[in-house]
Amino acid sequence: MTDTDHGPTGSTGSITVESGPPHTVVRLRGDVDATLREEASVAMGQVLGASSPVLCDATDLRFIDSTGVAFLLQLRMATREAGLTMSLWDPRRVVGDLLDAVGMPGEIPASDAAP
Repeated sequence: MTDTDHGPTGSTGSITVESGPPHTVVRLRGDVDATLREEASVAMGQVLGASSPVLCDATDLRFIDSTGVAFLLQLRMATREAGLTMSLWDPRRVVGDLLDAVGMPGEIPASDAAP
């Protein structure tokens, strides 16, 4: 996604879900912020309807605000309650550094492999 691409709400980011073995992949692209609340809700439903482990891919994430982090933490809690594992592929440490800064290091386990 380039800076000129916009999601349905006018954001320069997106949250998408790709279901299938071996993972259900949640892709975070561009700027994940409050403008993506509807996409986050849809993604949550899709993830919880799947039965494979969840992998959040932050490879193409440029920025994430507190609502984006809240989405990830809610997704983590929901997957735990559903008996699903969840991990984070964050090669540039955009999410990991933010979780460290707010005192929640390791809250979402890091993936050891790319999606």
